[in-house]
Amino acid sequence: MNLWMTWEPGRTWKVGGGALYMSRRYADVDNTAGVPSYVVLNGMVSYRVNQHLEFQLNLNNITDKLCYNGVYYTEVDENHAVPGPGRTLLLTAKIRF
Repeated sequence: MNLWMTWEPGRTWKVGGGALYMSRRYADVDNTAGVPSYVVLNGMVSYRVNQHLEFQLNLNNITDKLCYNGVYYTEVDENHAVPGPGRTLLLTAKIRF
């Protein structure tokens, strides 16, 4: 489940935040090996310079929670869990022509 909300207090600023919930997932056919459920919190702030340029700063996985991009089954003795990224800061520029 994913919930994301933004608020624009004016024409130039925007702030937002959200939460991603993943339930327990299994990596084998018998549902004995898997990863626990978790919640990841994310946030953002953006500034619109003009109609052509906007900067956005995102902070993903704010609490640096251990999360998983995927789990999969290969064979009876081999199951895999792929960890997701930790706390990540991302700055982007949006240019409109």
